[in-house]
Amino acid sequence: MPQEAAALPAMTWSRRLQRRFLILLARLAAFFLLRLTVRGQENLPSSGPLIVVINHFGWIEPALAPVFLPYDVEFLAAHNMFEHPWVGWIVRGYAGIPVHRGEVDRKALRMAAAVLAKGGVLAIFPEGGVQSRSFRSALIRPRPGTAFLAAQQAVPILPMAFSGSGQEVFGCWKRLRRAPVTLTIGRPFGPLTITGHGAARRQALDDASDLIMEHLAALLPPNERGPFPC
Repeated sequence: MPQEAAALPAMTWSRRLQRRFLILLARLAAFFLLRLTVRGQENLPSSGPLIVVINHFGWIEPALAPVFLPYDVEFLAAHNMFEHPWVGWIVRGYAGIPVHRGEVDRKALRMAAAVLAKGGVLAIFPEGGVQSRSFRSALIRPRPGTAFLAAQQAVPILPMAFSGSGQEVFGCWKRLRRAPVTLTIGRPFGPLTITGHGAARRQALDDASDLIMEHLAALLPPNERGPFPC
C-alpha cells in the first residue's frame, strides 16, 4: 500500500497552479461557448471522503466538473490519455490515477483507496470514456468498478449530471450560438453494500452499479436517461 500511495502525484504548488490555470480556461470557455446553468450547489459536502460520480457524454464534463468541486479532487482517467499528444497535459493536471480499461486494475483501485483513506475526494465517470467521434446524448450502462470501489471503501457518493453536453453542442456552435448546458448536483447517498459470493455477488454489484446510474438519471431529463428511466 505505501508504494501505491506514493505513486499518486502530490498536490504540489506547481500542480495546484496548473489546476487553477485549467479551471480559469474552463470558465472562460464556458462563458463564450455555453449558456451554463448550475443547480444544487447546496448539496456539496464540506469535505471527504467522497466519491463524485459524473455522466460522460463528451468533453464538457471532465473540463467543467473541477470548476464546481471545491476540493483537491483526484480524477480517474484512461491510462492512454496521460500521454495523449493534445490533451495529456490537461489530463495530468486533473487526473492522478491512470486506469487500464478492460481489466481489473488493482493498482488503480489501491491508489483510489489510498485517496479515500486520507479523507480525499475521487471523481469517476461510471460509464467509462468517450471517443472523439462518438459523443453521446444519453446514459449508457456503467462499468462495475465504481460500485465496487464505493462499496469496498464504504464512503458517500455525490452524483453530478450534465445535461445538453453531448453531440448536440456542435449544432449550436455551427450556428454560432452558445450551447445550453445544465449541471445538476444531487444529494449524497450511500455508502453502498455488496454481499454474497459468486453469481449472487456479481448480481449485487450490477444492482449497485445501476443504483448509481439511477441517481444520475434522476438529475437528467427523460430523453437523456438511456436505460435508466426514473
